[in-house]
Amino acid sequence: MLPPETPEAPETTLTVTNRQGTPVTRYDLPFGFFSESLIVRSNTKWTARVSDQAAEWLSVSVGSAVTAEVSVAVNTTGEVRTGTLLFETQDGKATVEIPVTQQSGQTIGASPIQDLMLIYDNDSGEPYTRERFRATVATDEENPRWLFDGFLFLTSRFDGKTLAGEPTIASSNKEDWLKLLDFYFGHDSHSVPALDAAIGALKPRVQGPFHRRKVVIMLPDPQDRQTDWGELDGKKLDFSNFEDRIAACKWYVDQLLDHFARREYANIQLAGIYWIKESGSFLPKYLSQVADYIHAKGLDFYWIPYYEAFGFSKWASYGFDRAYYQPNYMTHPEFTRTRLYEACDMAKACGMLMELEFETHQSLQVNADYVDVYEELGLFETQSLAYYEASALEYWKEGIAEERAFYERICKLVAARQQAFYQ
Repeated sequence: MLPPETPEAPETTLTVTNRQGTPVTRYDLPFGFFSESLIVRSNTKWTARVSDQAAEWLSVSVGSAVTAEVSVAVNTTGEVRTGTLLFETQDGKATVEIPVTQQSGQTIGASPIQDLMLIYDNDSGEPYTRERFRATVATDEENPRWLFDGFLFLTSRFDGKTLAGEPTIASSNKEDWLKLLDFYFGHDSHSVPALDAAIGALKPRVQGPFHRRKVVIMLPDPQDRQTDWGELDGKKLDFSNFEDRIAACKWYVDQLLDHFARREYANIQLAGIYWIKESGSFLPKYLSQVADYIHAKGLDFYWIPYYEAFGFSKWASYGFDRAYYQPNYMTHPEFTRTRLYEACDMAKACGMLMELEFETHQSLQVNADYVDVYEELGLFETQSLAYYEASALEYWKEGIAEERAFYERICKLVAARQQAFYQ
């Protein structure tokens, strides 16, 4: 008798498709965040990985015996980047390679800002619409000129909770941080999209080359009394633990980049992130780790501490790229102009920039004191400045003759600074 024939082993198979059943052969992606679920079919066990050079921005994880999750981070490098997804059966007999190309964007990346206007924008007042931005984007002359080239979006509270560590207000959580980002980016009618539209409407009327206006977005304070912030990767975060606070900050940076990259803005770019806490809590050891993460995303880190705030003079060692000093002259009517001179000297001694503080509930002369002293000291000719805050200029723009004249004085200074800075 002949021995029984040994059955041939079945041929090893491996296919990778999307959930609609279409084979995935390559990815050509824009610069924004991307993720997709893949279906992997094989008659044996398989593995998935990414090429080594793409490990920092491209990832693939096995979800089950038949699924894998692909994730691509926002590209803030300014360069096109490439990588490969590698699927392979454990016996090595079948492989699928999927090349990935991701374009670079022009709307995310650190860039110098000469005149940074603070925009206090939240859900408790009138949001900043295209019309509200008109007072700070360009002059209202027949031939308008550009005004502020930087816009810092910030608020100390949202949805009734504190984002800045106020001890008597309920602490914000993960859901609140997401609500803030949706408020700033999720609606055409206000905030960041409205700023882009306001600039775009004026661009044809302003002579000369156009330079994108810069946007800086606040980073909430991860308050140590918040012990139930929410979950990341299945872990509940407790902010009495420094590592959890750092993890939440990094997550927020990623979410911010994702929200910004969902639109291809024509007139603005994301240039930096602002630390909302005005004194040195969470410093220096742990905040520098957050700063490193922000820098790895190609962004600058901003801070505006109050007068003699804890740690203000060590701002650079904490990882900040730019720090502006608050004189707080406005909030103390008993002070003379000496306070402004002293604040400028203190800032100069530790390499800081200065902030102008405008308040409509103070006399026009008190507001003018800032401009007078800064002009006398030559700050308008020698350094970048921050301006607190936009609603004051809105008010004076439509005010009585003296107020309107002060608004025009500020506009003349800023427009001249912009022309010199970008010429």
